[in-house]
Amino acid sequence: MDEFRIELLPIPMYEPPARPYVPDDSWVPLPASPQALPCRSRVRPRTASSTHREPAGIRRAACSAARSNHGGEALEQARLAAERSLRVALEVLDHRRPVSQLSGIADERTVAAVGTLVRADLVPSRELGSAVLAGLHVEMIDEQTAEICARYLRGSRRLALAARIERSGSRDWHLTALRLS
Repeated sequence: MDEFRIELLPIPMYEPPARPYVPDDSWVPLPASPQALPCRSRVRPRTASSTHREPAGIRRAACSAARSNHGGEALEQARLAAERSLRVALEVLDHRRPVSQLSGIADERTVAAVGTLVRADLVPSRELGSAVLAGLHVEMIDEQTAEICARYLRGSRRLALAARIERSGSRDWHLTALRLS
């Protein structure tokens, strides 16, 4: 009777061996840009080479004022419109609604792109089940435009999408871009 003998070989080395880090003395910090951004999440300490003319407190006040200009009622309207639009879009992508129902809430190019995905059956992970919107984040660009990133579930898998909505007229929001992963 023959015996089978299995030999295990060591794992091949795919990366070079680790070496200790030696800093390069030729590194030179970049100079401060002459066009500093008005809003930053963190206020940097003031240096002699800083190009800011106003104190950090004034810059922070300007940042919070800029954020509040795009918030409030417009943000809430955009959030509701985004949730409604994305739910309808996911239902269309799942063949639970006809593509024509997107025409009232999306522009022509977006409707055509979604229609192509549906007709060619190119919707990502559709075989895992129906899509359920799990959460979304709305970032106001200005009073008329918002960008959305959202999570949706298909079976046990979590997927992401990105979208853009724009307000046309005084009340109506339209889906102008949709990107699925």
